[in-house]
Amino acid sequence: MKRLYILGLLILCTVMTVRATTYCHYPLSSNDGNSTITLTCEKVSDGNYRMTIEGENLNGLGGTFYKPGDVDVRSKITSSTSTKIVINIDAASDPKFYTPLYVLMPGEVVFPQLDNIEWGTCAAAEVPVMGTAVVVEGSVTSSSARIQVSAENAQAYEMVITHGSDVTTKENVAATDGYIELTELTELTEYIVQIRATNGSNKSENSVTVSFTTLGEVVDLYLAGSMNGWDAANKDYRFRNTTVSDVYALTTHLEAGAWVYKLTTGSSENASWTADDHHLVLSEAQDVTFYARSVSNFASSADSIFLIGTAFFIGTPTGDQGWIVPGDAQYCAWNGTQAIWSGEVNLAGEYKIIKIAYFTGSTPYAYWDDLWVENQPLSGVITTTQAIFTFDLPTLSWSWRDVHDGQCTYHGGAGAGQTASGGSVFTTGYKLNLWLNATKDAVVLTAEFLDTDKTATVAYMQNYPQYNELTAIDEIQLDRQGDTQVFTKEIPFTSFTNSADGMIRFGVKFAFDGGLCVTTPEYFYLDGSGCAERVFTIYHGDLPADAEDGAVTQYSGGRILQPICYKRKLRPATWETLCLPFTVDSITVYDPDDGQNYKLYARYRNGATVTEGEFWLRQFVKAEVTEAEFQSNWQDIEAESQEKALPQKGVPYIIRVPEGDYYNDKYIVFHGAGYQTIDETYVAPALPADGYFSYSGNNTMKPWNLQSAYVLDAAGEAFEAAGSSGTVTLRPFECAVNATQATRLLYPRLMISSPQITTADGLPSTEYEGGRIYTTMGVLVGTFETLDEEENCVMHLPEGIYIVQRRQAISKIHISK
Repeated sequence: MKRLYILGLLILCTVMTVRATTYCHYPLSSNDGNSTITLTCEKVSDGNYRMTIEGENLNGLGGTFYKPGDVDVRSKITSSTSTKIVINIDAASDPKFYTPLYVLMPGEVVFPQLDNIEWGTCAAAEVPVMGTAVVVEGSVTSSSARIQVSAENAQAYEMVITHGSDVTTKENVAATDGYIELTELTELTEYIVQIRATNGSNKSENSVTVSFTTLGEVVDLYLAGSMNGWDAANKDYRFRNTTVSDVYALTTHLEAGAWVYKLTTGSSENASWTADDHHLVLSEAQDVTFYARSVSNFASSADSIFLIGTAFFIGTPTGDQGWIVPGDAQYCAWNGTQAIWSGEVNLAGEYKIIKIAYFTGSTPYAYWDDLWVENQPLSGVITTTQAIFTFDLPTLSWSWRDVHDGQCTYHGGAGAGQTASGGSVFTTGYKLNLWLNATKDAVVLTAEFLDTDKTATVAYMQNYPQYNELTAIDEIQLDRQGDTQVFTKEIPFTSFTNSADGMIRFGVKFAFDGGLCVTTPEYFYLDGSGCAERVFTIYHGDLPADAEDGAVTQYSGGRILQPICYKRKLRPATWETLCLPFTVDSITVYDPDDGQNYKLYARYRNGATVTEGEFWLRQFVKAEVTEAEFQSNWQDIEAESQEKALPQKGVPYIIRVPEGDYYNDKYIVFHGAGYQTIDETYVAPALPADGYFSYSGNNTMKPWNLQSAYVLDAAGEAFEAAGSSGTVTLRPFECAVNATQATRLLYPRLMISSPQITTADGLPSTEYEGGRIYTTMGVLVGTFETLDEEENCVMHLPEGIYIVQRRQAISKIHISK
């Protein structure tokens, strides 16, 4: 127990002539700032005083007051619980404290000296009502922010601060003149702050949430031009760091008109300036963000970005077709910090990206600084003629991706626009494009119906507020583009509703003259705070009590537009099966003791070289094996590096974390990027021949009842075939062994690893330590350098007790038959 004696030895101080403090449900912070109590000091009647201490884990207290005459407060305690201690004091005049108050909660925590207590009559603390909270404009820096707050009956405030995966709660935060100062923040970090008003132990039922992103530290790079008198080092036009390494940004407000500018390192020397003038023409006043890596390599969110080249011609262009600026150029529309173009391309074509400055009364001038590069080929980059080009301003990089195409099914009876009752599939289908607007408070949806034998006249975005899309549907009509079959709309997030899990689930419906309706067959997930902003969180099995808002355990299938994370608790030293329905970028575990996430890497092999990791991830190498080959068929994942030794989408594995307490009750998190499609239906594999076994995974997010299969038992030791029910249930993200009925009757149980080994083993996180195996009589029976060699050696030993000797340790194993 930590003892802070030095504070307990303070001598009696003279009573200062300062205004007395009324402690009525008063929040009091300890000297180290880590603990808080609520203190009430009241005069009950003449000669009778009462002190009440409320908090958590109260185990006792100590301290001294005089009345006059020194009295130990412990002798006056009349009631004591883990949350409340009451002290009654009899005194002719107001008692005085002159040493600090010691509270055990647990550990001896010291609270400040209490001078000049106003022993008034304390009424019950009123319940406060939170009013407003606003981030003060211009107050956000790289390490601080200022929030203006207001509330009724508030003594202090409670703040829940979220940034990334970290959540911090600050209690009894004082507001000075209505302002709260947040300091020691991390630069370039988004903070979400939930604020409640407090009055003693009472908290306001309502709260107000504010958010802001801290700035980056400034760098020696400036904007100089007609907007600031060509000042080479104007501090109001200085660039700052961004979240992208070596990329800097400056946001400034510019009025409508033509602007000329350069970048400078802050010096008037010519070599410190951009070589050529840059021009920007704004039709209206707006905030413009400039991004740069140096004085010779920069762009802004107001630049006109075009694509030119033969990639935009079907057939073979002649002469300079495709390279005319800007006549045949393809304009990229800005969406936040990205310039996006969508359309038809020639897969064998070439292209360039350019910036264009418009001069009044002259030919447009095209330039791209040192990013004007050689012609770029399209071949091999995309697979369809419909593609989306995205230029990312912070990284000054660009990429292509296919436009998502799908098939539409139309429904209705005879005479409702189709020749017969029932449903059918259109020959071509549709394509959808979806992105956020610049302010991230609305989504822009463009839907195009591709079939030419029918003309769509109306299109709707159908929002499904419940898990079952048939329960309720909210329709938002899209705007048709002239006489085309292209429909689009910018839809504010306030237009969406979802009472199921907080996610926005939707499809698109096309309608035609004559009553025919067509619906896209898959559903898309989109978070209400922004496309690809919030994580689509999946838990294995049941949702925990503290599940993240909007989390799911099952999903019918379709497109996921935001990042994905799959959370699963793996039992130490126990094999489990794994098959992921999405592509994985990384695997992490959160350590509460360190307060941070750590990346995990699998043990893997590259040819004959084996590299250890933090867990095992093994594949079923041969497609079909016999019962005798079953156990030896599992092999470590093959990869070139630990970053590439990640589970692949749709591939069945077995997985295990080491023994010990570290992974107990910790979620292993599999992270995936957005824009992924999860399968809707489990496709049963072709059964192997009698006497053989194959391995497959459930790469959907729905459970399936299977007959010709084994699933892993609860102990993680063996795969078991169906019992009397005739079927086994293959849960999402898990795998099964497949075999014919005759085989399953012959082999009802398949061991996943050797059952004879009764010793425990753990996976080292450093280089594997080889060794030798002896009998108890000292006879050498085997050597090994890798884990597989050790397991193979032990598996073939006869029954008995053996000694395993390594450089660092000697252990004993028992093998039984």
